[in-house]
Amino acid sequence: MQESYLKLLQHEAGGRILSAKAYFFSVARNTALKVFRRRRIFSSVAVNELPDWRVLDGGPDAIETINARQRLELVADAVDQLPARCREIIRLALVAGLTTADIAKQQGIAESTVRVQMARGIKKCAAYLRERDDVK
Repeated sequence: MQESYLKLLQHEAGGRILSAKAYFFSVARNTALKVFRRRRIFSSVAVNELPDWRVLDGGPDAIETINARQRLELVADAVDQLPARCREIIRLALVAGLTTADIAKQQGIAESTVRVQMARGIKKCAAYLRERDDVK
């Protein structure tokens, strides 16, 4: 209010105002808008002093989430390219979290065969990812 009256008096002394009432309300509106804009942009409280509930979660942002999803899809594509038995052993190990002994028992093969198939599968997946320039 005071700022609006001050502007009105300053401009009225120059004799340039045709309608003091219209000018006053225009100045008051513009002054209020300026105050609200300032409040929206700036805060008197430092960021490191904000309570925890006012600070954004420090989790991954959208770009990190999309990149992680794309990398996961690329790894899934690499696993899909493996021969059937190798692919099944890799999936049982990675997805189901089975041990070498559990996979051997479930598949009816020797543990050494499981280890060899896992090594081959990992090697082929790494080559697949290198070809796509994802892993260096």
